[in-house]
Amino acid sequence: MKEQYGNYTISYIDAVTYYNYLGSKAICLKNNKRLNQNSNKRADFIFSQPFKNQKSIAYQDLIFQIRNNTYYMVKAYIDDVEENTKTSSSRLQYLKNIKNEKHYDVKIKLISEITEWQNKLITLFGLLLALYFIVTFKKHNKIVLVFALYFSYVFFISGISSTQGDRFHIVFYPIVLLLLFIFLKNIKNITNKYMK
Repeated sequence: MKEQYGNYTISYIDAVTYYNYLGSKAICLKNNKRLNQNSNKRADFIFSQPFKNQKSIAYQDLIFQIRNNTYYMVKAYIDDVEENTKTSSSRLQYLKNIKNEKHYDVKIKLISEITEWQNKLITLFGLLLALYFIVTFKKHNKIVLVFALYFSYVFFISGISSTQGDRFHIVFYPIVLLLLFIFLKNIKNITNKYMK
């Protein structure tokens, strides 16, 4: 790692992701422009820098934006979380109809609608369940709290990037299902207790 990148670090993409997405979007919002990753000059700039400098550049930009562009940073973050929560899979746009199948566009549209609603519903259930298990953590096994905190972490960290569709949220779908099963089991136990 030191030979290729110049130093040791856990991740090189965290700072670059902030810089390219959240930082760029905050500047675009301030200038009343729409972020287009295909023509993002900030991305071109940071990728032209050595790996060991990218993190420093992004960190300095973050401090500058917090001090001088706070409103648009918060607005960009909220917009990113909202967009990543309510949109379909962004990867569908890269599919091609190489076999010239009939009704291909209809199939892609249907899959897009399914992934959009899947993302919305599972994220909503996840938020409600995580909130429930965090607030009532003393009543549950500690691993349930870890699941709820994991969901919350992934959900809130998704705001660092935009135009990802369900790409960030899909990683917590299994956790949401576990939380749902635990919640339903608790409801069943409560119902059985009072029905006797």
